Amino acid sequence: NRPALIPVGGKLGVTSQAPFGAMNGTVVDTGLFEPGEGPAYVVQPVIVAGVIIDIVAWRTMHPDRWHLMTGLGWCMGEDALSLPPGHPVTFHATPLAWLASGGDGCCVLDWAAPELRILCGQAELAVTDPALGDLLRRKLAQTIPRIISKGMRHEWAG
Repeated sequence: NRPALIPVGGKLGVTSQAPFGAMNGTVVDTGLFEPGEGPAYVVQPVIVAGVIIDIVAWRTMHPDRWHLMTGLGWCMGEDALSLPPGHPVTFHATPLAWLASGGDGCCVLDWAAPELRILCGQAELAVTDPALGDLLRRKLAQTIPRIISKGMRHEWAG
């Protein structure tokens, strides 16, 4: 007799598992992760439209510090931004938090990426903690272009 298997993910509200693995490597001078000799990192593929465009790597001791392998990935779960209106996308603060959610929603990996402007087109953004909401507000405010008056004056009749 074998014991019954309990679907733990379902009990936690997680219905799928995002892919991840482990790889040895180091962070080079450019800030990118380079596989090879070095300590173990958790690695996760950054997938857009079914294509792996980058790998994000982080240490279990510091899940709030991560490094990209190519620098092309700006967001984990970018495809979630294509959901129809009325479905706010949930943002997670770290790749670990995104992984724990089963890959639901998004995690911004590069806060300086020009693609961040895409988020301004979303009607609503949901966040998993208030500090992430504050960071999103600050970063999105920086993506709004500055409007310059060219000195044209109009006289209004009234």
